[in-house]
Amino acid sequence: VWRSSSKQLVKIMKPILEKLIQHQQLTRLEAKEAMLLIGSGSVNASQTVAFITSFLMRPITLPELAGLRDALLE
Repeated sequence: VWRSSSKQLVKIMKPILEKLIQHQQLTRLEAKEAMLLIGSGSVNASQTVAFITSFLMRPITLPELAGLRDALLE
């Protein structure tokens, strides 16, 4: 996925951000994908700030935490 074009990466990040803005929970895989995209620098600063801000507006779930951990360990 990291060799994908920036348009394809936006398509991955956009639904994740929409879920967070609507105060919905992310799956473990969605949380992992978001962290990998952010960590690799594949998304722009606005998307990173939107992710962090909307993510912190509600309690974190165990699957989300596990996904973030998976990404950090990868």
